Amino acid sequence: MITLTPVMVKLFLQCPRQLWLAQHTWFKPLTPSMLHGRRVHERVPWSQVASRIGASEVKVNLYLESRKHPLHGILDAAAKIGEEWRPLEYKHQTLIGRAEKTQVTLYAILLEENTGIPVTRAYIITPAKIYHVKTTGALKQRALQTLYQALQAIAKTIPPPPRPSPLCKTCPYKNQCYL
Repeated sequence: MITLTPVMVKLFLQCPRQLWLAQHTWFKPLTPSMLHGRRVHERVPWSQVASRIGASEVKVNLYLESRKHPLHGILDAAAKIGEEWRPLEYKHQTLIGRAEKTQVTLYAILLEENTGIPVTRAYIITPAKIYHVKTTGALKQRALQTLYQALQAIAKTIPPPPRPSPLCKTCPYKNQCYL
């Protein structure tokens, strides 16, 4: 059975064709942007971030797996506030949209399942701001629907049609996309 990560679901929202190509081709790119992102993640001062949001504890690079949904992933960090563990996801871009909120919500679902304690908030950390995401039941439901839509898309034998956007400029599959 195929399982996806929250990062893959985020990618599906940004470009379904890129996710399909990543799953169906041998080409597994490592772009300069990806390498930069890895270096930035290694230097995030998680304890400082945790103290800014009132956390008593922080755990970094948590592997989480669901028994209920075809979902697993490595969460950047989790912060303990009261009895609740909340996901922390770092983004080096400053604009946050539906894709990033869906990603962090899927991590909230994973944390909730693994701790047995409801997760009511998640945080997206950028160089400029800390975004608070209320992980409501409706948001969790939409995130799970998107997960299953992504699974359906990659199960198909042909890729979704191209959907040109500004993200195409840095897409690692731009040379394979229109073949």
